[in-house]
Amino acid sequence: MKIRLFSLLLGALAAPGLLLAADKCPISGEDVDPAVTLQVNEKTAGFCCNKCLAKYQENLKVVDEGAAKCPISSEDADAEQRIIHVTTSANFFCCAKCLAKFTEDNKLEAKDEGPAKCPLSGEDASAGHSVNVDGKVTYFCCEKCQKKFTDGLQAVQATPGKCPISGEDADPSKVVYTTAAKAVYFCCAKCKGKYTETQFTAKAE
Repeated sequence: MKIRLFSLLLGALAAPGLLLAADKCPISGEDVDPAVTLQVNEKTAGFCCNKCLAKYQENLKVVDEGAAKCPISSEDADAEQRIIHVTTSANFFCCAKCLAKFTEDNKLEAKDEGPAKCPLSGEDASAGHSVNVDGKVTYFCCEKCQKKFTDGLQAVQATPGKCPISGEDADPSKVVYTTAAKAVYFCCAKCKGKYTETQFTAKAE
């Protein structure tokens, strides 16, 4: 289930509509090349070729300012010691109209094909259980699968407050998860591992 969830998160974040097994490239659907990988937060994603790896990062809109200083040691960073740090924010709204305006204002590509199969259980999905990530709506069969997916996003501001458009009280069901990705470079594998542990592994426990 953990592998399937990670594959789903990869699909939701950077390859809309592609929910693939861990041994398949999230861009092409082909078998992965073990030599072509990318660390995304605490997980490693595999690709069939460097072209697909580049496309994935393009889809994810990775901000990459190049290797400068290691955030752990402050030493010069090594371009080979690189991860993609993805953060997710939960944006709550008072109504569908404000949600749509946010989607338009932030140039999110709205995509909703309706419920089909739950990508976690394989059961028929329900119109009442969905998650919107960067404009793409994914449907689930039940509250449990929906929660498992949203928990995996590790979103900032996971509870509603005020609608950012109207200023009214937000509705917990009117939410869009937005992602931001940046490249982080380190001086060595040890520092990369320490960053991974403090930023992702420890928070997930």
